[in-house]
Amino acid sequence: GLTSEYDRQVMDQVFDLSYYTKGGFPFEQVYNMPVNVRSYYYAKLVAIKEAEADAMEKAQQQNKGSR
Repeated sequence: GLTSEYDRQVMDQVFDLSYYTKGGFPFEQVYNMPVNVRSYYYAKLVAIKEAEADAMEKAQQQNKGSR
């Protein structure tokens, strides 16, 4: 069967896609998505969040340099 680690990974993806899209993906919709579709959307979400974090860090560094 499936491992508890895989189950946790799926639930983390379901939560993150539901939470960070602010309802754009309802829980049930994400949970019932085909694995490849959910994985695609999750990878896009991670990439977007990483880009946001990088932009925030860059802005903070520029702000420190201008003081």
